[in-house]
Amino acid sequence: MGGKSKSRAKEPKLESLKEYADGSELDLSFQDRSEIPVRELLASPQWTRVNLSGNKITKISADLGSLTHLVELNLGKNGFKEIPDTLGELIRLKKFDVRGNRLSKLPYTLAKLQNLRWLDLSENPINEGFLSRQTVGPCASEEDCRACAKQVRERVAELWKKKLKNDERLERKREREAAAQALIDKERKAEEKQRRRKEWLAKQQMATGDTDERRASESAGDTRAQAAKAAAEDSNPEAAQVGRFVSATRAGVFLVVALALAFGSRNGMDAILALIFGSRAV
Repeated sequence: MGGKSKSRAKEPKLESLKEYADGSELDLSFQDRSEIPVRELLASPQWTRVNLSGNKITKISADLGSLTHLVELNLGKNGFKEIPDTLGELIRLKKFDVRGNRLSKLPYTLAKLQNLRWLDLSENPINEGFLSRQTVGPCASEEDCRACAKQVRERVAELWKKKLKNDERLERKREREAAAQALIDKERKAEEKQRRRKEWLAKQQMATGDTDERRASESAGDTRAQAAKAAAEDSNPEAAQVGRFVSATRAGVFLVVALALAFGSRNGMDAILALIFGSRAV
């Protein structure tokens, strides 16, 4: 039901256009319209010649390109500044009137309108760098408008080719710049990696040097202690002999204790002491 209501809501608008229709022609000129009724025109493909001149259409939407059935389109005296690229989709268009607007240039896709035979661009501030006044012409007669269509389409096609070549050149330039930047980034990363590796190696060498220095210092200390001990023994041999005896005795006592623990008895300990120190120790 929702779909039917929606359809009925559209019908009055579509029906209201029919009173301005005459066969294949639809005259909607001077009605203060602010947009092209694309949806209604799509619903009525029999209207191939549409006149929307003298309205208040200041902007043309991209869906203009869906009106591929149009043969003639009059958008003169409206005030829009540009025409969308989708104009190139109107492949059946033969007559196009856009006089008295604010156009400074045309879409390059106009070159695709192979059937265009009549064009009026008069009373537009067309950029001289885009189209010369001679190319646009006054369109004061049918002959002028036909010449305008031919000359403008050829000129726009030429400009379009130049633009495509320029775009390709810019794209190749961007690709080269991107490749060069990628190489620079790669080299920078490699340099950064090398720098970090050098720092790591330096830290490792520093740590190794500290360890070697500590070991050398400890070794030197041991050597000095041994030398001092040897010097002491040389200067006092009797004291050295006593020291060696004490050390040997201490080692013997430790051995006795260990063996006693192994035998697990007092008698075993006494026997061991007797063997080491003689009967006097018992």
